[in-house]
This record gives sequence, C-alpha cells and structure tokens, in this order.
Amino acid sequence: MKRVWICALALLLLSACAVAPPAAEPRELSLGAPQAAVMTAALNLFTDRGYVALGGDARLGRLEFVRGDARIRVDALSEGEGSRVGLRGWRNGRALAPHELDPLLVELQAELGLLP
Repeated sequence: MKRVWICALALLLLSACAVAPPAAEPRELSLGAPQAAVMTAALNLFTDRGYVALGGDARLGRLEFVRGDARIRVDALSEGEGSRVGLRGWRNGRALAPHELDPLLVELQAELGLLP
C-alpha cells in the first residue's frame, strides 16, 4: 500500500509540470496606424517570413501564425487614431524571450512605413 501512495505522489508531482505551457509575456508597442492596417501588415510580414496563418479574426485584432516549432500571436487594439500592438511567441511550448520578439515589432513598423 505504501508503494501505491509513493507512485501516486510521484505521478502527481510530474503531472504538474506538464499541465500548461508558460504564459508568454507580450511585447507591446503603440503605433500610429489603424488596427486594420496593422492586421494587414502583420499578415504580410509573417507570411513573407514563411509563417502560416493558423487563424484569428482581424475585426477582433487577433492573428496567430506558425512556422515549424514556433508560434506567434499578434493582438492589435484600437487606441485613438492608432493602435496598440502586442506580440506573444512560443517555441517548443516555451515562451519566447522579449529580445526575440522586439525585432518582429521593428519589422512590423517598417512594413507600416512608420520607421524614421
């Protein structure tokens, strides 16, 4: 009976590690472009980089892309005349570090023609 309890406890502890992938911290940026333009630019940017659109809703401001073992989610909310864009990413089920998402935000700005 003692062996059963030890096995059950070990399984419980191991299952806690595999329950959910870690939440990805979004990288956000305010852009001087409307939400619809941001969604179009994001679609162009990521498909040009070889990502496949998994789905989303441009009206709600959410798109999701996948390429190999990497997954990127783009969220855009209207903010006055512009929009607030957030990127989240995962690779092999692990959240991407902020420094891996920042270049994508810069490329999105370039796609929109907002870089100086």
